[in-house]
Amino acid sequence: YQFHVSEFEVTESLRKTLYQQEDTLNTENVIEIRYEPQAVFRVKAVTRCTSSIPGHGEAVINAAFNNNGTQLASGSGDASVRFWDLTTESPLHVCKAHKQWVLVIAWHPASLYVASACKKG
Repeated sequence: YQFHVSEFEVTESLRKTLYQQEDTLNTENVIEIRYEPQAVFRVKAVTRCTSSIPGHGEAVINAAFNNNGTQLASGSGDASVRFWDLTTESPLHVCKAHKQWVLVIAWHPASLYVASACKKG
């Protein structure tokens, strides 16, 4: 934005700009400050998403990485748990034993197995 007081542009501070007009200003005057946009442009939203892995039929509610970060287990509103290979970004396995939304997923410390729980427990 560019700011103006009367015909003077505010370049440093409002105080310095007003001192340039000392002879015309007093305590009874109203000071009009105008502003004008200098550029009109649109900024694209920034995202940190580098890839996506389609597969779940509904929203993913919970996800957990294994200890070395090579696999991901995700639980969804479609009542399934999906396992993903993150190196190739491909599905490894789908478990459909739950009847409700999968709310919690946790890997075994050695990444040997995964525990999951749905809305019913």
